[in-house]
Amino acid sequence: MRTLTEEHKRKLKEGRERRWKLKANPPELTTPKEIVSAPIAPEIIIPKKDTRIFGSVDRDSKGKITSEFPAWYFDQQKDELERGIAQDKIALDQEAIPYPAKAKFREKLAQREERLNKINEETPKLKGSEQDAISKIREEWGEAIGEAHFTRSQREKGLADAHEEVRRMTEPIIKVTSQRQAEFINECGIKIKDGKITRNEAEKVYKIASKLLEQPTDIEYLRRA
Repeated sequence: MRTLTEEHKRKLKEGRERRWKLKANPPELTTPKEIVSAPIAPEIIIPKKDTRIFGSVDRDSKGKITSEFPAWYFDQQKDELERGIAQDKIALDQEAIPYPAKAKFREKLAQREERLNKINEETPKLKGSEQDAISKIREEWGEAIGEAHFTRSQREKGLADAHEEVRRMTEPIIKVTSQRQAEFINECGIKIKDGKITRNEAEKVYKIASKLLEQPTDIEYLRRA
């Protein structure tokens, strides 16, 4: 048997005394002061945006937008592309293409089909809340554009100053009033300058919003009497 020294006996006695004290008076569970005083940050939920105005067919290899409006905006051009593809397929089926030119012909046809497929895939499809937000933006910009145009009466009376008309078209005069507006403007490929955009830029935003909602895009309807 191991012989305990006086030092070991003393440490064992002190240990037993501490355990008995803890059992008799258990410590309260407290939260450190720094944790209590630290504010709990609210959860930030960033909604997923399914609407992308300009797709891959509208951008170069570096992702830069290369067109004024997205490809899906132009119904006539899309219809012409579809008709052209259909005609080319008929020409191939009827052996109307000379054999030496067939390979190149098929290659170009495949490229056009790929473009059409991408346009269809990248055409935005609005959902409930997003549709409501775009509708509100369209209404807000419609009012702003109407106010930035000379009235019909002023034009008929020759009171629409040409220099002022150019200034309104090209200088940032229409104020961006909300974060949602700013996000949509950015999606339309427009840069906001000092919280404003030009009338021409506002009209572009309005037209794209209208097309998304399948509403008339003609700006002339916005002109006041």
